[in-house]
Amino acid sequence: MAIKGNNNNAPASAAPEKSIEEMKKLFIGRAKRIDTVSRVAFPLVFLIFNIFYWITYKIIRSEDIHKQ
Repeated sequence: MAIKGNNNNAPASAAPEKSIEEMKKLFIGRAKRIDTVSRVAFPLVFLIFNIFYWITYKIIRSEDIHKQ
């Protein structure tokens, strides 16, 4: 008796292999995108962190000075 349906034992259709040159282009493109995002993201995160840090520092210090 045969089971109807998909044959799960059949080899999956292989995706077309990308050439080495195509892989290099994808890798370089991804690296450039990461560099571009990093040039904006890291300074922005640093700025936001500094603003938060110094506001918090000044508030805590102000409260400590007024308690004395």
